[in-house]
Amino acid sequence: MAHQWSSHWFNGRQLQPGSVLFSFERPFVLEAFSASHSQLLLVSLAGGDGLAGPSTRVDVLFKPVRALHLRRQYPSLTVRCATADEASAVVAQHPGLTLGTGEHVFVLNDGGGHVIALATGFYEDERSNYAPSAFAEGWVEPGGPPWRRQALVGIDRGLDYEAAATGDLSVALDGPAVPLAARMKVGTLYIVMLGSTAPRKDIPVDAFVTRAEAEEFLASESVRAPAKRWIETVRIAV
Repeated sequence: MAHQWSSHWFNGRQLQPGSVLFSFERPFVLEAFSASHSQLLLVSLAGGDGLAGPSTRVDVLFKPVRALHLRRQYPSLTVRCATADEASAVVAQHPGLTLGTGEHVFVLNDGGGHVIALATGFYEDERSNYAPSAFAEGWVEPGGPPWRRQALVGIDRGLDYEAAATGDLSVALDGPAVPLAARMKVGTLYIVMLGSTAPRKDIPVDAFVTRAEAEEFLASESVRAPAKRWIETVRIAV
């Protein structure tokens, strides 16, 4: 099946008071919030693998977000710009807040929530439900070479931290292995570890491409406190 997609980004003069920006008759969940970049992501998963629904996945992003009031999930989603009266009422719910230059109040489902941000948009395509958000930096289009690996999608869909969720890790481990010959090179990472008094709580501090760099860091003042500290090696193929 061909890779199909549609998207639109709304900001500036496109945002007229009371105008409906987009609407989807399908369920959405609050998927992620990137605190460092003030990005809010809602996702509607694609059908298949036991899930009912369309074959496409939809990601809805708001950024940068100043304030919000949302439900955890929505059976359908309509996003529109607030009228002047609605915007005043929403701002009044957030003591001390005033709308900055270019900021708008976005109303979800005629009162089912609101977001104060500069812009919003959606991206709909046939990516896997386990793939990072299309709004994430560095996302790789499907069909790339097999050795072009990327971090697991993680708890925030790649918007900020690339911490893998348990389900994603399980799928990655059960999936087909990529032969070493198909990858560019094999190397070693040197991981500086700190011990902990709590069981199974040893902490990886930093990673280096040479042992000399790892040993220099380990001996520096950057590594403090625990007497138990060491270097672990990890073989990687990229």
